[in-house]
Amino acid sequence: MIGIVGSRRPTDYGRHATYDFSSRLALNGITVISGLALGIDSIAHQAAIDSKGETIAVLGCGVDQIYPLSHENLGQIIIEKGGAIMSEYPPGTPPLKQNF
Repeated sequence: MIGIVGSRRPTDYGRHATYDFSSRLALNGITVISGLALGIDSIAHQAAIDSKGETIAVLGCGVDQIYPLSHENLGQIIIEKGGAIMSEYPPGTPPLKQNF
């Protein structure tokens, strides 16, 4: 397993490098772990999914509070493809900035 996190506003190079790196890791059986956030996190998850690899999202809120809401579909795809969504926070915990 490897954790990949980064900017919510990556450069074009950052997007490309993250996708390439995450894809190669997933293709070699390494689970990609990230935070489901905008930017690098979601790119890492998507690359793993596209490469038929495994990915796990670790949230800074309860697992019933997907944040950002725009990534609810990505979270569902992660689950459907055999990945996981997890959190150290109990269900119902809102996405507070100090938790990220």
